[in-house]
Amino acid sequence: MENWSLFEPIKIAKRYRNTKRSYLLVNTLQGKHIPVRPGRALHLFGSLGTQIHRKYPEASLVIGFSETATAIGCGAAAMMGAQCNYLTTTREETIENGDCLLFREEHSHAVEQKLYLKGLSDLIGSTKEIILVDDEISTGNTLRNIVRELREAIPAARDHAVVAASILNRVSPGQAQAFERENIFFESIFQASGAEVQLTGQETNLTAPSDRFYQASTPLPDVIPVVIENARKPVTVAAYLRNCRELADVVIEHTDLQNVHTVLVLGTEECMYPALAVAKELESRCHIRAFCHATTRSPICIGTEAGYPMQNGFRLASFYDAQRDTYLYNLQTYDAAVLISDAGKGEAALRSMEAMLAACRIPKRYYFLGER
Repeated sequence: MENWSLFEPIKIAKRYRNTKRSYLLVNTLQGKHIPVRPGRALHLFGSLGTQIHRKYPEASLVIGFSETATAIGCGAAAMMGAQCNYLTTTREETIENGDCLLFREEHSHAVEQKLYLKGLSDLIGSTKEIILVDDEISTGNTLRNIVRELREAIPAARDHAVVAASILNRVSPGQAQAFERENIFFESIFQASGAEVQLTGQETNLTAPSDRFYQASTPLPDVIPVVIENARKPVTVAAYLRNCRELADVVIEHTDLQNVHTVLVLGTEECMYPALAVAKELESRCHIRAFCHATTRSPICIGTEAGYPMQNGFRLASFYDAQRDTYLYNLQTYDAAVLISDAGKGEAALRSMEAMLAACRIPKRYYFLGER
């Protein structure tokens, strides 16, 4: 029997044509690759935030790493006080490089990351610790890169402790001690220090994500314009959560949920938390079962072997850049689907998404797009 699990919530998948790191750890509760009920994901993120807040009650600045930890970071920050400031790193071109700190994530398929710097010095000056949030920390190399560059770019950061918070931490105790000498500390939900990840499945049975809908000629669906707060620049948690509630109001107003028992709420790449927040509101206010996950830049192999986490997957056009690929995994059938994105209207992305959701026999499909 093949083993595709590190432990129960964390599954192991094979990246598609990535020579830098062959595997991917897939968190089944995170709302990225695997559909999840919104309450389970938000509870996980909130548990991390509560843990941080108890130990560092004067911390008021949280930075979430793109793309997978954008929702985790916001969910954690939401437990740290309404005036906690939140922002994410980004790989998008919506922010000029001259306004940003640039750093590299060497193992990733998209190595360049940016952190918006304007006003950040003042926010650092008003917090006791700086909280950096990622989904997984394995060696800490990316973490060390950004901390060193942040301290070099912003003198106020040099005297601050940095707390690296994550759902999963695989840094060994010896490595953690070395980080502590640099005034960097770790908080996590799951600890697997030194755990070796090995692909143990039959890799010959794995395939590429499907191109079936990549260049679909489907007619363009209707789009409902919405306002989505841009967390790539600092925003208070109170303002961000208020925007998500207002977004849920618009979604409920413009969707026909009569006779809908299950709904899929999809986010796009870095825009994850608004989809989770809306899905939670749909459950509580409309009394339907909601599921949530998001498109991703990560190309991952598909397999039907029992226990392998990626049972289906599709290559699509990105809502952010028509020349870039994006992917969606483990699509199932629902009574309705709601897509939420802070990207502007992308015709290729809309056509491919509409064709895919229709082919999955989802009868009601709605698209809510923000202005970039």
